[in-house]
Amino acid sequence: MPRIVDLEQMNLVDSLVHSVQISFSKVTFHLDYILSYETQETVPAMLVFDHCSKIAGKCNLDVLGPDSILLCTQTREGSSTKVQMEMNTSASVMTIWAENVFLEVLTTPPAPPAA
Repeated sequence: MPRIVDLEQMNLVDSLVHSVQISFSKVTFHLDYILSYETQETVPAMLVFDHCSKIAGKCNLDVLGPDSILLCTQTREGSSTKVQMEMNTSASVMTIWAENVFLEVLTTPPAPPAA
C-alpha cells in the first residue's frame, strides 16, 4: 500500500540536508527537519522516497558543508508521485518519481517544561 505524505504542507523549506543516499530504488535525505518556523526547533529525520521509478538531477557539488531546501513541489503522475526539490546554497535540483514518500523522525522532540 503506497504511503504518500503531502510534502508541500510540511516544514521542509530551510530544513538542513546533511546527506543524500541513492540506492537501487530508494532515495533518502538525512536532514534536520524544522518542527516550528517560529522557534526554529529541529529534529533529525529521514525523508524517504521508496520504490522510485526515475531520478533526475542537476547536482552542484562545490558547496562546503550541508545545504538546505529552498523549494519542494509535488505532483501526482499515474501511480507515482513526482517531487522536485531545489537546494538553497548549491542550487542543485533533484526530481524523483516514487510510489512511497514519507518522513521518518529519528528522535522524539523534547517534552515542554512542566508548569
